[in-house]
Amino acid sequence: MSSRVMDAIDTVEKRLTGKMTPEELNVASKSLNIDFQDMCEFQEIKSLAVANGILTPQEGSEIYCRVGHSPKTFNNQPFCVKYGITAIIASVSKQLTK
Repeated sequence: MSSRVMDAIDTVEKRLTGKMTPEELNVASKSLNIDFQDMCEFQEIKSLAVANGILTPQEGSEIYCRVGHSPKTFNNQPFCVKYGITAIIASVSKQLTK
């Protein structure tokens, strides 16, 4: 079953295939690293989005697993995952503030 989370990650991966060197991907990935406060905010936004019907429970669970319970979990994800999750969090955050 496809979800917006997996679709976002797959889209980033397809767009980047062959376009960035491993070094460029590493630099880009590090720029998306989060700290503890960011992690808590990501999880809070995700929870509010699920509670308000913006994300499905499945999508919320996928984000929860990828963000994790410490910044290290998210920071160790591949660039495509970090970018996709960050984009979704930014999008739902805007929807929540309308």
